[in-house]
Amino acid sequence: MTAFGTAAERDLLARAVALVLPIQWEEPFGMVMTEAMACDTPVVALRRGAVPGTAPRQGTS
Repeated sequence: MTAFGTAAERDLLARAVALVLPIQWEEPFGMVMTEAMACDTPVVALRRGAVPGTAPRQGTS
């Protein structure tokens, strides 16, 4: 295990078209979101919890 999961988890995120994060509560920090961004995987998420402060706003709103 590393800071960003196992090699298999990193490979899965790196090969994904996008990570969809339909967060429904005020999560204090989205670790899976930052792991996906570290693998250059686009993140599609609702602007709740830690999303506005963690993920850069790009594309459509």
